[in-house]
Amino acid sequence: MSYSLHVSNEKYHLISSMKKFFLVASALVVMALNLVAQAPINNECATAINLGTAPACDTSIVYSNDNATLSNIGDENNPTCFNGGIPNRDVWFSFVCPDTLFDFRILLSGNGGVNSIVNPQIAVYRGDCTFNDLFELSCAIADVGETGVFLDLTGLTPNVTYYIRVSDYSLTATPNSGNFTLCVDKLPEIVTIDQGSSSQCEGTITDSGGANGDYGPNEDYVFTICPSQPTACITLTLEYFNIEENFTDGLTIFDGNSISAPQLAKINSSAFTQNSVTAGGGVCFKVHGTSPCMTLQFLSDNFVEFEGFLGHWECSNLPCPPDDALTVNSPIDNQVIVAAVTTPATQVTITDIKCNTDAYGSFSYPTANNDLQMTKGLVLTSGLVAAVSGLGQDFASTQLLLPGDADLDVLSNQQGGQESYDACVVELDVFVATDQLSFEYVF
Repeated sequence: MSYSLHVSNEKYHLISSMKKFFLVASALVVMALNLVAQAPINNECATAINLGTAPACDTSIVYSNDNATLSNIGDENNPTCFNGGIPNRDVWFSFVCPDTLFDFRILLSGNGGVNSIVNPQIAVYRGDCTFNDLFELSCAIADVGETGVFLDLTGLTPNVTYYIRVSDYSLTATPNSGNFTLCVDKLPEIVTIDQGSSSQCEGTITDSGGANGDYGPNEDYVFTICPSQPTACITLTLEYFNIEENFTDGLTIFDGNSISAPQLAKINSSAFTQNSVTAGGGVCFKVHGTSPCMTLQFLSDNFVEFEGFLGHWECSNLPCPPDDALTVNSPIDNQVIVAAVTTPATQVTITDIKCNTDAYGSFSYPTANNDLQMTKGLVLTSGLVAAVSGLGQDFASTQLLLPGDADLDVLSNQQGGQESYDACVVELDVFVATDQLSFEYVF
């Protein structure tokens, strides 16, 4: 029996065509695989990019959170101030605090172009990159439309590793991820009001005595902030102020490049005007100026000098944002106090209250995007809780000359000081269901 093999040209061409089609299809599959988006290498805390020992600032290196996904570091680690609470496109960095410098500014800057990150937000942690083992130190978010944000950290522990979490937020379903640079640098130098002026977009300013001294007698200093870059809004936030009450001493803020510009606010004004504060001390006082410049004037007499003030300013090319409205409730009962300070993992029992009924209350903000970076809490004052501004612009205290605290008196007497007064004490027993306990407060 014999066999023969017949191969026609038609069949040969068909087979060749099939092979070519198969090769083309294979190439398309390979191309499709190559087009699958790759998550950044620092998509998780465990793979954070190490910036080294601070200060660390190499602006030639461009990072990105494009294609990043939500990190898996535990349910208790969502940043407290992030818009929406959940960082869906977060990436991670780390740095080590040196043993000679402990205060830093973390500055994230987008390029402002097509591929720039928009609405960035950053949080800083200490701890381990394991499930629920990170502790948030602080966080900050940019105003809507901004491509940069900064966060100041003070009193870090030498030779400890800290973690930076970077994400963006969007008011729609469209991500605002993109390119950015990241610096962990020294805090900007503090200027004093007697230095006259600044052309910087951001900075820190104090009275003539600096951050650790008192202002002097018979002062009349004017300081003008005129940023060199285009500016639609200048925001000044006083971290604290303590000025002799009901005398000449006072700080006035103007919306322009001189003291003849419209007045924005006056602290320790004897005659009440808009945004004036007659109490001698307070924290978290904020004003927005819509002029390209802002001017501060400080006056003092020759009687008594106090600690003065410390504040931060920053400029933006976007319109001034509205402030979140602060709600304060007083008087309150024990149940309200517990609700104000309790989280799901804690149980709180009030053991004692030594405080004038009108000196304490609860507070709430609609979001955590405020100077306190808290949405709720307990207000304790050395005066009247009603003095806390409903606009969330200041937290001021008024003297009532009521009894003080015995423990504070012992400490004060040991140092040759005066006895305390207007004490407000709330004692709590706290049971924690986890192995960590933290308190957030502003003094």
